[in-house]
Amino acid sequence: MSYKDLLFPLNQNIFGSQKNLKKNNQIVFYDRELKDVDILLSGCIKNHVYIPVGKEDCFADLFIEKLNVIDEVVSISIVSHGSSRGLNIGKDGFNESQLNYIKNSLENCKYIKEIYLYSCEVGNNKSFINNLSNTFRAKVYSSEKLVGHNSLNATWELTSISDFVGSNSKNNIRPFSKQALSKWTHSLV
Repeated sequence: MSYKDLLFPLNQNIFGSQKNLKKNNQIVFYDRELKDVDILLSGCIKNHVYIPVGKEDCFADLFIEKLNVIDEVVSISIVSHGSSRGLNIGKDGFNESQLNYIKNSLENCKYIKEIYLYSCEVGNNKSFINNLSNTFRAKVYSSEKLVGHNSLNATWELTSISDFVGSNSKNNIRPFSKQALSKWTHSLV
């Protein structure tokens, strides 16, 4: 199965039919402007839904829209450039301000088991990480260092430091195959 078979055409609901809605509970939001993003997408994982976010999109609104139509979300991964100020995704990014907007706009409180922030140095923003964790009662994984290819002194290893968890456990799930990650020779700084 090619990665294109896992993506949904733009003219269809990203989650497919109502029947399949509950099965799509592992969501990957990714910056479609990432350099060589097609290499990453060649390693899409089965049973994950991949949602592209462009520079013209409001990430917070897209996040709210998708969460409002799903009953249960097991995990959310966000793959974008970033810094300690937040994630550079969509036209407004994803930071404390956008998180507060999401909290105030969701129809119902959503519980997410795990949130993975594949974005450089965002883990240095402890307030944001803990607020995100507490908002969704989720274990949040992030990095204080570079995320990406090891030739750039980066890694795809994330750790959890959020208040909700109380531990420093490492993630063991990646949004793309190991082969795709090893071929993508960039970082998310």
